[in-house]
Amino acid sequence: AGRIAADGSGLGEFAVLLRGMAPAGQGARTWAGAGLVAGCDAVAEGDEVQRKHAAIREAFGADA
Repeated sequence: AGRIAADGSGLGEFAVLLRGMAPAGQGARTWAGAGLVAGCDAVAEGDEVQRKHAAIREAFGADA
């Protein structure tokens, strides 16, 4: 996500969104990143992503 200056200068800033939530229909869509690298425990990473989703929903008062 980010912004670019409207004056044509090319100035702006961007950031990687590792976690977030956006309205979707009557609910919301959440996203969260994972650290999938060689040798990682894929099940543990999946569990961590689910905890991240739960924290996002809790922070915004959204139930899943």
